[in-house]
Formats: sequence, C-alpha cells, structure tokens
Amino acid sequence: MSGHRPARPDTQDPLDPDERRALSGVHLVVCGHGTRSALGQRTMAALVDAIRSLAPGPVHAASVDVQEPSADAVVGALPPDRPGVIQPLLLSTGYHTRVDLQNAARRHPGLRRGHGMVVARALGPDPVLAALQVRRLREAGWSPEVEPGAVVMGAAGSSVTAGRRAAARQRDLLADALGLPVHLGYGAGRPSIAEVVRAAGSEADAVACSSYLLTPGTFQDRLAAAGPQRLAGPLVEAEDEAGLRAVALLALRRAAAAAGGGEVEVETQST
Repeated sequence: MSGHRPARPDTQDPLDPDERRALSGVHLVVCGHGTRSALGQRTMAALVDAIRSLAPGPVHAASVDVQEPSADAVVGALPPDRPGVIQPLLLSTGYHTRVDLQNAARRHPGLRRGHGMVVARALGPDPVLAALQVRRLREAGWSPEVEPGAVVMGAAGSSVTAGRRAAARQRDLLADALGLPVHLGYGAGRPSIAEVVRAAGSEADAVACSSYLLTPGTFQDRLAAAGPQRLAGPLVEAEDEAGLRAVALLALRRAAAAAGGGEVEVETQST
C-alpha cells in the first residue's frame, strides 16, 4: 500500500480506570504468530507499537512461530515480581493459544513466588473486527449498490473445532454488519477459499473477498490466488492509524479482562 492514509476518528472508548489498574499489576506479553513476510513483520511491529502507546506499563513482544524472540524466551526472562498475561495477537482460539502459549505461560519465573501467568482470549470473534472488515471491503472498491455480487470471507483455518466455530461466528458478525449473506472459506482447510470463491462465482457476476487475517503474508496471498474480483486487505495495515488503534485497544481490553480474573483461554488439546 502506498501513501499514508489519514487517521479516522476512533470510535473506541479509552481504557477505563479498572482496565488500567489491572494491566498495571501484571507483566504483559503480546504474541503474534510470526511471518517471513517483510511487510507482515512491519505491520505486526506497528500493531505492537500501537499497543505500547496505549498500555499503562511495559509491553513485551514475542512470536509463537517463525520469528524471534519466542514466547518461551520472553516469558522465561521476565522478572518474578508479579503475575503475567499473554495476549495472543491471533484471531481465534486454536492449537497455539491452547497448547503453545499455555506451555510458555508455565515458564514464568514468578510461579515460584505464587505469581501465575494466564493466556487471554484471542482477538476474535468481535464486532470491532467486523467493522474493520467492512472498511477494508469498501477500500477495495466493493460497492453492492454498483456491483452486486457475492461476498466471501477468507480465514486462515484451524485444526481445532473451537477455532472453526470462532471463524463462523466472525462470518456471522460480518454478515450482520453488511446486511448480506457471507460464505466462509479457509486458506488451510475445507472448504478452501478457492472452492468457495469458485462456487460463489458460479451464481454471481462478481465475488468480493473479505480478509479475516490480521496482517499480510502467505495466507493473504492464498486469498488473492483464489481469484475474487475484489480482495480486501488484511485487518491491520501499518499506515492505518485508526485501524491499528482499534485492534490495539481490543487487545488491551482482552488482556485487562484476563488480568482481572475474567475470561481466559482454555488449556486443552481436544478438538
């Protein structure tokens, strides 16, 4: 993406005092998936910077795969003086949140002093993300008033049933936001995004694909290869300050809820 998109007014409320208090009492580790894409790396770094700009205390960045530092290394190097929260910068529950990050949480040195570490909920599903998906579709030139057709949503895919349910729930949130049906396909898994685009294209003059991916990378390339007439960009773009802020606030609210004893990621290997 070339140029700098002006920031739009942010509709999110700032962190409230309880959220700030909860976050101030923990070590916060934010953990993305990791990517070999230079643009994807730059985009994730911009999201981490946005989180740091809004957080009341230090934010430690890690990746669950591909990139360094790893979640294990970052958590293992934390001071043992307080509890911790790992906030997945991932869109849905899955093996990484239920196994890999849980294993990383057990490396917290504070455990020896009674300071536990929890894994917060993934970012999605959430209406904030659906609103971003609508924006990205519009930015890609999607206009049902001028170019009626089908809308599909491309997600990464998950080996965990709960992850597939989460993607389906986000599909429903997007459909509600658009007021139109949305078909779901996966970059890895069935139905594949290519199959879904092909099926939708057999019944509509044009197919628009909403990307339910956090950053650019391999899976965004797979959505493009499926051949939709309109392809929306991923949720986070390095130069979109409003989008970065919206996702950063969502991440911090998830982390604050976990730090305050609220909903956390369930540790299980079952599907």
